[in-house]
Amino acid sequence: MNRLVVAYLIVAFFWPVLCHGQNKQLADSLRIKGESFHDQGKYREAEFYYKEAFPIYQKHRDTGSMIVTGMYYAEVMFARSKYNDAINLLNSLLDIDHIARDTLRARMERTLGMIKENIGQLEESVAHFENALRLARESNDSLMIGYTLQSIADNYNGMGDHSKAINAYLNTIPILEAVGNRGGLSTAYRNIGSIYRELSLYDKALEYLNKSLEIRRELNNYDLLASSYNSIGGLQKDLGNYDQALIAYQKSLEYIDEVGSPADKANYLNNIGTLYNLIGNQNRALEYYEESLAIREKIDHPSRLTTLYSNIANRRFDLGDVQQAKKYYTTVLSIREEQGNATEIAKTLLDLAKVEQKKENLSQAHDYSRRAFAIADSTKDYSLLLDSSRRLGFIKREMDHSAEALSLFKNSFAYSRFLSKRHQIHPLMTLSEAYDKQNSDSTLVYGQEAIALIEESRSKTGSYSALKADFFERFSDFYVDMAGWELKYRNDVSKAYAYVERAKARTLADELTQASQRIDEALPDSVRIERNQKLSAIDNLYSQLRATENTGKREELESKIRKSELEYAAFQNELHSKYPEYKKLELQDPVTIHTARSINSSDTAILEYALSNEQLLVFFITRYGQSVHKYSLKELAENRDLELKELVQDFKDAILSQAGREELDLRSSTLYELLLEPFEEELSDYKNLLIIPDGPLAYLPFEALRNNNSYLIERFTIKYSPSVTSLTLLKDPVKEQKRDLLAVAGSEVMNVDSETGRRMISYSALPSTLIEIDSIASHFSRVTKLKEEEVTEPILKRHLNNRYQYIHLATHGYIDEDHPTQSGLRLIGTQNMEVSSENDGLLKSSEIYRLNLNSDMVVLSACNTGMGKVVKGEGMLGLQRSFFYAGTSTVVVSLWNVYDRSTASLMNEFYKSILDHQQNPKTSMWDRIARKLGWDDSIPFGEKAKAMQTAKIQLIDHPIYNHPVYWAPFIVVGR
Repeated sequence: MNRLVVAYLIVAFFWPVLCHGQNKQLADSLRIKGESFHDQGKYREAEFYYKEAFPIYQKHRDTGSMIVTGMYYAEVMFARSKYNDAINLLNSLLDIDHIARDTLRARMERTLGMIKENIGQLEESVAHFENALRLARESNDSLMIGYTLQSIADNYNGMGDHSKAINAYLNTIPILEAVGNRGGLSTAYRNIGSIYRELSLYDKALEYLNKSLEIRRELNNYDLLASSYNSIGGLQKDLGNYDQALIAYQKSLEYIDEVGSPADKANYLNNIGTLYNLIGNQNRALEYYEESLAIREKIDHPSRLTTLYSNIANRRFDLGDVQQAKKYYTTVLSIREEQGNATEIAKTLLDLAKVEQKKENLSQAHDYSRRAFAIADSTKDYSLLLDSSRRLGFIKREMDHSAEALSLFKNSFAYSRFLSKRHQIHPLMTLSEAYDKQNSDSTLVYGQEAIALIEESRSKTGSYSALKADFFERFSDFYVDMAGWELKYRNDVSKAYAYVERAKARTLADELTQASQRIDEALPDSVRIERNQKLSAIDNLYSQLRATENTGKREELESKIRKSELEYAAFQNELHSKYPEYKKLELQDPVTIHTARSINSSDTAILEYALSNEQLLVFFITRYGQSVHKYSLKELAENRDLELKELVQDFKDAILSQAGREELDLRSSTLYELLLEPFEEELSDYKNLLIIPDGPLAYLPFEALRNNNSYLIERFTIKYSPSVTSLTLLKDPVKEQKRDLLAVAGSEVMNVDSETGRRMISYSALPSTLIEIDSIASHFSRVTKLKEEEVTEPILKRHLNNRYQYIHLATHGYIDEDHPTQSGLRLIGTQNMEVSSENDGLLKSSEIYRLNLNSDMVVLSACNTGMGKVVKGEGMLGLQRSFFYAGTSTVVVSLWNVYDRSTASLMNEFYKSILDHQQNPKTSMWDRIARKLGWDDSIPFGEKAKAMQTAKIQLIDHPIYNHPVYWAPFIVVGR
């Protein structure tokens, strides 16, 4: 039962007594309960009891008890960010002429000083602290002397005077030890650790923070524990140990929710935002900053909001809102100049320099940066020296002062060596790029060092796949650039290819490795159940979010989702630390070019594309050799006046508008010239193409590209994979299963009484899907068909775990690019749907991950099932990934909204052709023997891609469905 409810029941029980003279004994009982909660750091409950006791003492004129209780009451109101109420109460207590006031006056003056400091009234806070110290010394109150010295040290620290602050904290330690005040001692240790962290003395920082945490665990004070975990989270973040930082921050938030301190909660939310920003999830970072700001604006003076304003401005800048960012930065600079903290002023000057550089006001940007560097140099702040040197380098580079820029980048890297490894990554990357501008192969030396640190940092992001993908997204371009530099300076195709494979589908490869080693099955059942419950709770919150348009309700749900996803990520990280099974996990190294060649059959070629902001690399790999072609994207844009993304979109638009063949030829020609023509001569020797797309090429139906009056699919059998590494990790096709086919069709969307249902009705009916699955099923003997109302989540999930060789799902796809795990398949039988349950009418990607399919192929015969968010370093975050993890070796998906009649025809021919290829294999007896004996380690191209080629050519010859809009959307991905 909620503690406040219990409290009200207690008061209700004593109400008759209160009505008959509110006796002092009751007040004492209430105050003692308040003190108990106060000592535990549970301020919400403490405030309630003090509030009840205080007027009783007033009524009975027990002035001494009233002053003591009032002082405690003011302290917990301060902790709960009720600053004005606390100030008014303390001032009224100080006006009372009583011996109790004289004894407690130093403590009350100190509390007033802390409140004034919190609301930005620094001069007044100093006066209160000086009064408190004088009074404590006059009364020989050693404990209060120690506490007040700590507060004065806090003030020094806030003004950036670390030397005075650390000496003041150290002076409090013998005092606190002498009086046996463990709580105060733990605070001194934490504060010293925090200063050492700011000075980048990380070993000393960790030593003091761990000392503090050890004491606070003994005390079991929630407020102090929250503070310790927050400090440790910050230190681990600085060290680049993002997995440990996330665990610590999650614990700090958990404890502070029990405490009920809005100001501290706002601080911790901001810190979690900075962690997400470092990992690379800028949208989630902004959500945490804004949640923190919403709390802070209610309780704080604007002078206390500068860090939050800066963080929000940084994210606005990254998202392209330069003007809004500048407004924030200008406001922050004005406040910080008034406060006089030089370090914080320098940080804001660098932010403004970044804005002016973006606006091409290089002179102003240079001025801001020089001012920041002067401050950094005077304070010997290595982090600031790094950032200001690097910003000056960028500006000099834009001024075409390459030599000066290189010198500044060298300096920034030199400064980074005084900081943790994570601070060295970007200076190394920048230095590599600068050396390339000088055409120096030193580019490779510094680039390799940067890559090593990126790999190390990636290993510390934890086990949560979404965070790994977020982190790596910022660096994948650099891997592609390194590949280009290997070709430029050493002509080393093998090393170049290694970088490219390391830049592709890394998280998917990790997931497939974990699935193949069956790590999760070794965990205790209770742990697996708890994890599934956490995932289901997150899914249910998203279901509720989709079902409401009420702004207030949406904000509440979004906050709950953030908290739940943070808890789940921390839970996953703790599992990996706790269970040895995870420590034994051996992640797959990206394949080498030798392996890529060996997996090709003699009639198969790989076309692998790698894209960065600077260049496009195209690798052509066969069993017998490899070659590579490199393009400068800048030159392409200048020569053709079009970006690659626009070329892909224009071609796709031409298909969707059912343009004629002449128009298709025109839109296709440039793409064909870039992507295939460099290898035209070699291509004539091969029948099969394995395409590894990148960036916008993930949206391109290569089959529909035209050359010499024919489609590419007419010349080649084509399939796709996110990377060659992930292809090698997919399960081999499973031929023997309990059943041949699970065929699912929903021809229309049911009208259900829920918000989600009303949205579902907007999906078009698919009457031909019933014909589609009937015609497909006619080719198999062991078949299960689900139609219309039978297509519910519980029924479908049960069947999906029943080991079918082929699974065919003909229903609408739902794509959520912002939250890829919430993409899924719309189901039909939803009469009993509840948005707050798992049966919400959407089979989500996150739910598919938790299935055990073990199937040969899943066909998603629905609209847009191959679409999703394209993330650098991962590729398409579509539904196919979840099916691969669940155990299928091949997935067929669509790249746009399909026509259900033509789809029924294509799918019927597709399955018929698969069975024909199985019954009449085209491979020679010698090839089959060689594979059986292990002499041939290539991965068979498989009959699915061949069958899809046959089906598409049938439609190309069809009198009605010959346009690629009908047959081109479906692609074969995987084995």
